[in-house]
Amino acid sequence: MKTAQQLFGKFAIISALCFSLFSCSKDNSSSNEGVLHFNDTTYTLAQSILLDYGAITGGLYKYQLEIYSSGLQYDASVTDLRGTGNRLSLKLISSQSKFPKLLTYTFNPSGSFVDSTIDMGTFYKNYEGTSGIADSTFTVDGGSITLERNSDSSYNVTVNLSMFQGKPMTGNYKGSIQHIDWEK
Repeated sequence: MKTAQQLFGKFAIISALCFSLFSCSKDNSSSNEGVLHFNDTTYTLAQSILLDYGAITGGLYKYQLEIYSSGLQYDASVTDLRGTGNRLSLKLISSQSKFPKLLTYTFNPSGSFVDSTIDMGTFYKNYEGTSGIADSTFTVDGGSITLERNSDSSYNVTVNLSMFQGKPMTGNYKGSIQHIDWEK
């Protein structure tokens, strides 16, 4: 009888260890989160897409990086955002195709296409996706963003921009960036 109890005890211990090891496995999925600080207000960020326009000129490629709040969703059927929320939209120029280089992009006010620059950018406060109207819009007039890839395959976007009339916008987004090929 003692042998059966010992076997049962060992089985119970091994079962408990296996259960604890396998039921507590690490979740490797990355969450999307971020904030923008602008005009004494903090705006939360929840999602990001990258529209790939393809080659434009002289070995350069154009992308549109959209980072936005949870009230907005990308709708592939109309190739636009739907819902209501806050949105930062930046047009990036890169010499790399299919995804922009992972580095710092600096605003270029000249209007000419230059590698590793922000061609133009706008922050939309309370953007309404169906009408395309926002309560307020602010254009980028300086600064930079840094685009990095993390070890968990998520991205990190650090924002250090100057908006219309020199108002600073800072922040960070960490999460996935959905790549959408618009190249025709």
